[in-house]
Amino acid sequence: MSITNMQYCERDKVYLLPSWACWFINVGSWLAHQIADSGRVVVAISAPTRAYAAALLTFGLIRGRATVSFDDTAEHILRMRNLPKGSPVAYRGGKKRYTGEYVGIEIKNDVEKLGIKLGGKGNDTWWYPINEAIKFESIESSVSCSGKKIRARNTPTSAFFESCCDSNSSIIESLTSRSIQECVIVGQHNLLHQEIDESLFAYNNELGKLQEIIRIKDDLNPGEACHSAICSANKSPETEEYGLLHAVIFDGARGYLRLRDRWPAVHHVVILDCIDAEFPDAINELNRCYYYRIGDAEFKDFPAPPRELSVMVYRREEQ
Repeated sequence: MSITNMQYCERDKVYLLPSWACWFINVGSWLAHQIADSGRVVVAISAPTRAYAAALLTFGLIRGRATVSFDDTAEHILRMRNLPKGSPVAYRGGKKRYTGEYVGIEIKNDVEKLGIKLGGKGNDTWWYPINEAIKFESIESSVSCSGKKIRARNTPTSAFFESCCDSNSSIIESLTSRSIQECVIVGQHNLLHQEIDESLFAYNNELGKLQEIIRIKDDLNPGEACHSAICSANKSPETEEYGLLHAVIFDGARGYLRLRDRWPAVHHVVILDCIDAEFPDAINELNRCYYYRIGDAEFKDFPAPPRELSVMVYRREEQ
């Protein structure tokens, strides 16, 4: 996907995205390919304004995750280790897919195994070798453990959607055939909804909305594939309701200060603006965390930020 072909619409006219907006998409794409096995990545961004920053970054993240191979067993095992016990999961056995409840990973007869209670197998706990973790995936909490085969269905597409996917059938299939909730955006729901599901953008002159790629759970029809969710900065969520995530995007200081410890094992992006009343507290906390970073690893492939942004990137162990 060439970001230079991305446009936004205003007053019935189409304009190229400014460089700072393209940068947020590129950061999302970069984060999509980061693995947390050597510590989760923390990206802290101070911007003159947060308008559309989280929306564009999430767009890049979800689009980027669609190009990641789901056969990457090492990354998948790591994500399953971090999945809360009791979360709903799906198991692929042959050509069938069953739903069940995640039990966790334990040592059985000196072998590390992954457990699941399958509704279709008498509610017994079944244990599988850890190297078969790729057969498991987290699913939406709203799906019952019925033991029935599940799949996303009735997921609409458009010319804008297919253009953003470069008309690549594997990317289109990844985004429409199954629900994998990759990230949570913590912020103001109404504002994020407006930016993601109401504002018009264009790619290769095809008009559409960021929601067609981001696919916020609460704004979809039943049965459609979802890939992200919005969590209010004032909410106290149960992490299980969001499943197995790749990243959490904190849109503003309040959400970061209140909920940063809810998802300790996934990548964090923190987007701040200096006029926020809680900006100093958030900066102090980020600097404190930076002190406990893992080494001084350089991210040579991290997109170079525009001059108007201040950015800090580091790895942090799960706390």
